[in-house]
Amino acid sequence: MRACETTHPRPRRRPPPPPNARPVSNPSSEPPTGAAGFVFGAKRAVVKAVCTESGFEWSALARAKYKCGGVAKAVDLAEPTAELWFCRGALCGIFISGRPVGGTGWTATAVGLFESLVGKYGEPAERAARIPASCMKDEEASDCISQGQGSLRVSWAWPTAERIELFVGIPDGADGPVIQLTYTSPRSAPSAEGL
Repeated sequence: MRACETTHPRPRRRPPPPPNARPVSNPSSEPPTGAAGFVFGAKRAVVKAVCTESGFEWSALARAKYKCGGVAKAVDLAEPTAELWFCRGALCGIFISGRPVGGTGWTATAVGLFESLVGKYGEPAERAARIPASCMKDEEASDCISQGQGSLRVSWAWPTAERIELFVGIPDGADGPVIQLTYTSPRSAPSAEGL
């Protein structure tokens, strides 16, 4: 054996991720089990009861998509609502939408939510911000966001496919700015064998 040869096998290279693969964060905790008082994997009747027993209206939006007129557990948003998605009969998506709490401001609310998520889940996998310098102060942020000049999108992802996304801006089809938190857990739905 020559001096430069080794008896250890060479490490295998991992293939590059497919071009359409989303980045995965290196979360510092387990993925979320739910959000705002709703638990992934719960059946529709249980989720509806959580909503209505919290004093909010429940309505159907589509076949597997419902709206709760509020959230069962407080979030730092004014008058938040929740859209709840079901996969094979189990809660697999929670979409919370609201505005800054009175007097707090867009920037402070977004930063507060971001810091809370980083404290719980670690650094995000993706960040996309379109924030002109004129939008950096709370006094201007509301006008900038309501005019569509600024937006922020940050997301966390786990190898097991759970995701969290924080969005501040005007989403497609909306009539004004909002702050949105989206939690998804496709693995919380029961398997085909369990049906």
